[in-house]
Parts: sequence; C-alpha cells; structure tokens
Amino acid sequence: MATASWTAVILNKVQNIPNIQKFYFIQSYEALWSSEEMVDATWQMPFTRIVIATWLQELGENKFNVATNLIPNFLTEGSFLNSLPQKQRSKTISLLIHSSKLKKSDVGIHILKLVHRIDPDVNFLLFGTVSNFQTDLPNSKYYENASEETLNEIYNKSMIYLVPSQLEGWGLTAMEAMSSGAVVVSNKNGGVNDFIKSEYSGWIMSFENEQEVANLIVNLINNAQLREKIVTNSEIMLRQFSLEKSADEFINLLKKMTAILYKGNMEPINNLNSILFINM
Repeated sequence: MATASWTAVILNKVQNIPNIQKFYFIQSYEALWSSEEMVDATWQMPFTRIVIATWLQELGENKFNVATNLIPNFLTEGSFLNSLPQKQRSKTISLLIHSSKLKKSDVGIHILKLVHRIDPDVNFLLFGTVSNFQTDLPNSKYYENASEETLNEIYNKSMIYLVPSQLEGWGLTAMEAMSSGAVVVSNKNGGVNDFIKSEYSGWIMSFENEQEVANLIVNLINNAQLREKIVTNSEIMLRQFSLEKSADEFINLLKKMTAILYKGNMEPINNLNSILFINM
C-alpha cells in the first residue's frame, strides 16, 4: 500500500506483487508541491485507489478518468470536546500558523488585522510548529507545539476558527475546532467540503476579498444566536465521521479485493498483517 506519490512509484516497480494486490492511499493532490508529471502518472498506475475526500474522488474522475474508493477521514471520538457554550465565549479567533505557503497563514494574519481594525477588543490565539514565531498582530498569543489538551483549550476559547489554506486534503484542524464548539470560516480548499456546508455548519468562501472575510467574522462575533445554531449543525455533521465507520469501510474494501483474488486462484489476503505499507 503506497501512501504518497513517490512511494507509489516504488510500489509500481515491485514485480513479484500482482497489481490487483497493490493499493494507493491518496490523501491530497501532491502536484502542488511535487513534480506534476510524476504525481499525475501515479494516478494512472494500475492500483486500487483509496481517497480520503470527495474532492479527490472528483479529481480522479474529472482529471484522470479513473475510479477511486472513498473512505473519508475522521476525528477520534472524545479527542476534542465542546466544554464551553458559544454564548459564554469571549471575542476570540484562532488560527494555525504553518510554514507551508499552501496554508496561507500570512493571509490569515492579514484578515485578523482587518478584524482588529473593526473591533479592537477581539483576541487572537495562534498555534503551530513554527519556531519563535513573531507577529505584530495586536491582542495575539502564539502557542508553539501545543499539546492536544492545549489545542482543546484554544478551540474552546474560540468563537471562530479561521482556515485560510489554499489546499487541504482533509481539513482536520477545522474538524477539531468544530468538535470543540468553534465556528469555522474556511477558504475554498476542497478539504472541508465533506463536513462543512456553507452557512449551515460553517462558512466556505473565497479569501481573495480579505475585507469581505473580515466583515463576515465581525458579523458572526456579534450574532451569538447564529453561532450557536452553526455549532449545533456542526455536531450533527460530525456524527457521520468516525474511526469505526472508516475502519469498517477500509476492511470491507480489503475483503472485497480478497474475494477477487480468491476467485482468481491467487493467494488471498488473510489478515491485516499481510499488508506492506510503503510509507518511508
């Protein structure tokens, strides 16, 4: 099982494993940070393709004309909990600081500065793995390498979690924030589409007009009733995604391929220990 494009290239060269026993676990469209020619070629390789999000399944169909198996990502139950109602939260917005340009953290910071100009009382909680991150954003605090417990505290203090990313395979931090009772405002990036329905369980919009995003955020800050409704809807949406459900779908796919192997008089996959993950 290849778990990235360059490992798919390795798996494709392995001759003593039949193609029907080869799987490609696709978690994003890697051409934006790797060789487009190489990445696109891996989508055409004769593997059983597994994708984690609807937008990747649509990419396979529309760009490469190949079939994929959708097994959505998930949030581990109980890992992020909503312990503070929206109406009790102060004016606070959180943002991930990331070194990748695709995450557009600089855009997020600029939008938060626009929010501050409109409402100087808003506080900003920033977190990430960037060492010694510095910013001139007022009323802000940065948490470096925050633990899961600290992240839960950050999300629970937040009225809003901002996601400026240009591309997300699956917006896991957005899911964490939603589970913790924050309202997510996200750029169009594909990776939040499966669990955010705009204006129902959060917002998905173009971040090209940064002032428009800032205005929306300020409106949300001043509308507790709307935020509470969004949080309730978010809880309903997130119930669709669990480790148990995704694991069952994954195992069922393996069983299906095992049945095909067996009918073809080939050596079937008897248990999960038979799978080689090429993820170096």
